[in-house]
Amino acid sequence: HFKTFSTATTTKKMSEIKYLTGTVKAVLSADTVVIRGQPRGGPPPEKTLSFAGINAPRLGRRPNAQSQEVLDEPCAWEAREFVRQKIIGKKIKYYIEYSVPSGRDFGHVVIDPHTVREENITKSLVAAGLAKIRDNSKGGGEFFETLKTAQAAAEASKIGLFAADAAKHVRKVNWNVENLRAVVDKSKSKPQKAVVEHIRDASTLRMLLLPSFNYVTVSLTGLRAPGFKRDTEGKEKADAFAVEAKYFVESKLLNRDIEVVLEGVSGNNILGTIFLNEKNLSEHLLKSGYAKIVDWSIGSVSKGVKKYRAAQKEAQEKKLRIWKNYKPRESGVSSGDKKYQAKVLEISTTDSLVLDRNGEAVKIFLSSIRQPRRSREEGERRAPRFYEHPYGFEAREFLRKKLVHKVVSVVTDYVQPENNGYPAKTCCTVRVGGVNVAEALVSKGYATVVMYREDDENRSSCYDALLAAETKAKKTGAGIHSKKDAPVHRFAEVSGKTQADKFLHSMQRRGKVSGVVEFVSSGSRMRVFIPHETCIISVVIAGVTCPRTGRNGEKDQPFAREALDFTKRACLQREVELEVEDTDKVGNFVCQVIVDDDNLGAHLVRNGLAQLHFSYTRYGHVGDFESAESAAKKSNLNLYKDFEAKERALAEAQAALEAEKTEQRKSKRTEVVVTEVPSTNSMYIQSTSNDELKSVTAKVADYCSNCSVKDYEPKVGGLCCAEFSLDRHWYRAKVLESVDGGYRVNYIDFGNEEVVSKKNVLPMPESCKSTKPQARLVQLAGLGNVPSDWETEALEVLKETVLNKTFLCEELYDNEGTPVASLTVDGSPIDVSEDLLSIGYGVVSKFMPNFLSSKHDAYKQAQQLAVTQRLGIFLYGDVTNDDAGY
Repeated sequence: HFKTFSTATTTKKMSEIKYLTGTVKAVLSADTVVIRGQPRGGPPPEKTLSFAGINAPRLGRRPNAQSQEVLDEPCAWEAREFVRQKIIGKKIKYYIEYSVPSGRDFGHVVIDPHTVREENITKSLVAAGLAKIRDNSKGGGEFFETLKTAQAAAEASKIGLFAADAAKHVRKVNWNVENLRAVVDKSKSKPQKAVVEHIRDASTLRMLLLPSFNYVTVSLTGLRAPGFKRDTEGKEKADAFAVEAKYFVESKLLNRDIEVVLEGVSGNNILGTIFLNEKNLSEHLLKSGYAKIVDWSIGSVSKGVKKYRAAQKEAQEKKLRIWKNYKPRESGVSSGDKKYQAKVLEISTTDSLVLDRNGEAVKIFLSSIRQPRRSREEGERRAPRFYEHPYGFEAREFLRKKLVHKVVSVVTDYVQPENNGYPAKTCCTVRVGGVNVAEALVSKGYATVVMYREDDENRSSCYDALLAAETKAKKTGAGIHSKKDAPVHRFAEVSGKTQADKFLHSMQRRGKVSGVVEFVSSGSRMRVFIPHETCIISVVIAGVTCPRTGRNGEKDQPFAREALDFTKRACLQREVELEVEDTDKVGNFVCQVIVDDDNLGAHLVRNGLAQLHFSYTRYGHVGDFESAESAAKKSNLNLYKDFEAKERALAEAQAALEAEKTEQRKSKRTEVVVTEVPSTNSMYIQSTSNDELKSVTAKVADYCSNCSVKDYEPKVGGLCCAEFSLDRHWYRAKVLESVDGGYRVNYIDFGNEEVVSKKNVLPMPESCKSTKPQARLVQLAGLGNVPSDWETEALEVLKETVLNKTFLCEELYDNEGTPVASLTVDGSPIDVSEDLLSIGYGVVSKFMPNFLSSKHDAYKQAQQLAVTQRLGIFLYGDVTNDDAGY
């Protein structure tokens, strides 16, 4: 501890003075210093000492709520700097001349007393003209005379306070910097010279930036040390190790010349990294266990983040100070799953991927990032599509082009356990070509970094790089950090025959249509995004049929899963080319799908995962299909295992069965009435001997006349009751689509369609839902599509021929779920198809099953007769070509 004196010693000889020892902690002004003693079981005692017998110019004071700014006296800063640079942080000798009743001590600081290097700081200050002997001083003795001589010499030399321009030596301190961001940006991440003036805690310091004299508070970037808080009574309480950490920083930095790299702004503080003699303070605090890394600002550290993590890890392992109770967490990752390579099969979401690892599809999540999401709006019936999330489309396309079908390096960081019913997540860092995928997403503003609790170590192995990327993205306004609204994408999801046909001809004219496969539902069915048309369509691969996967508890057909997996691996989220052939009755586009110049349908057949559909000869690539089938048979693969023997046995059984069915069909002809004609080769029919129609119609009429439901809104694809516009009666209907002010419906017991207003729809009673539709769609045997410019006329002729008339219906075979039938008038050997062909208002289909070859020949002869006689559509010659008759 310190010894104090109450009597002056100026009359003593200098050789008789007894010196005390201490270390200069701070230089408050040119004539006042804080001296620290030796620590004993805690921070050491301190003494404030003012230099006796002199007056030094006073430093200015910052403004506060009670007082205004006080400017420096002339040369005050030079005087303080003169003393600070000589003694700060050094061990010195000092003695006390006297103490005043207030407790203030006056004396002198001496460097190396009783040696040739002895220097009395008071004397040196006066000799430099930076202090004056007090006017009312009554000192005496050897030292006082020395001071008088020194002041006289300074005055004669006109230096310091005695210089002609002394009044100009007043610094202008910017105590309250208004634009901290401008200060940081101006520094351009280069080290700035500064003097530390105050230390609030080990990670928060106040300093003067030089030479600008900006007075700022700097928080160490990327870490936080224990601090001080006030309780409810206003008393200051220190966190554990806060006092020790503050003492450590004070002893190293207070009033020292430092360099600081300004890296960001947080509230009223600047984020920065401090260097003392080229040593990083932050690293030392972390390594000593005085501070811990904080995620919210670690991304702003300009360099050396890995060293920060290593320093903290070392302190944790040694359980130093704040880490004394540290227990490492288990990542839940086995050594075999830590690092591996795999092929990317699918971009599930912006932050999750499906990989092919050793033939097994596994889903992983990108560590420590999150996709921006748009929440479901009130009343919205479905979850938002991926392209409806902010930058969701851009993020998915970025990942798709970079990753799909590419081999990537994977490091498993941690396994996030099950939580609230959500399954466990395997979180990984993924690299392609040395680039961290998550970091690239964050840098483009397509994802955000997850913030964790301080004690949660389950995070990305490159977490600091992610934070740095996010900081950069915020500065540049990339992606979701932009001040502009996120781009809006609207894609038409084509469903239904009517919608599909609107796009059909334009796609066919273009020959090959580029698209991206969005979803694969079976080996031969998928959803494809068409950028040129900004729509998403359903595609059926032309010319092949794949085994079906089970639905509603049904078992899969053999090799159905293998076919589905094969198609997924071949084309999911990849760019494909479509050769659009046609649309089917439910609005699927029948297409040749080309992937990497290879026909996917033929590829499926070649691998024994699909068989040729009877319609394959209608389309192109016939040679590819047939050679693929031959190769599959030769290889005895999957569906073609022992195919030839099975085919022969099947053909024999089929021939016998067809012969039997032919006889049965003749005896099972049913009387029907045609209720609607939607196209030139199809119609809706009703049985004339069925009483269900009358019963269900009566129920509907009774229900609707007494129904009190108002403002009913049926779902598209659902059943309802609708009032028919011509007779104002209510009938069962299916909602096809929503239109302005109402709905387009199909009357399921008659087959006709119309648009009805919202007030003309009611819910269908449950008692009527179980009755099957009384109108059935059938195709006329042997008829294909007529050329589009004759379609209207041919349709009118067909309507005049069959609509609301009674026929005998013989169902011949099934074409993709639609019965193909022959309609005849009782006693006539000629059916409706042959009659239409003979008058030139039909085109013979290119395909009919072998057992109907004689009927097919009769149809061809009828058409040839019409061509010869220039009847109907053949008025100007044979209009059939390679594209007709599909």
